[in-house]
Amino acid sequence: MSLFKTEDAKYWVSKGQEAMGKGNLDEAIKNCTKAIELDSKIADAYFNRGLAYYYKGLYDEAINDYSRVIELKPIHINLYSSKHLHSVDLFLLSLSMPL
Repeated sequence: MSLFKTEDAKYWVSKGQEAMGKGNLDEAIKNCTKAIELDSKIADAYFNRGLAYYYKGLYDEAINDYSRVIELKPIHINLYSSKHLHSVDLFLLSLSMPL
């Protein structure tokens, strides 16, 4: 992974966060997806996209992204903060459901 692509990915993560802050969930998902295309190991992109999916009611997609966050960065501070605790609860609930 080149430094250039990593920096570009961080740019798109920040654009996704900006869109999320404005309530534009579709734009946040698009920007985070672009970040993931550039750097598939950028946990913040999966976290933010998962949060946008959650707010859109796309729970399976949110769970998939949170699973990836845990794989990439098991101690992701935002994943366990009280602000996002509902999302973690959703993920844990998914683990208890039969496939």
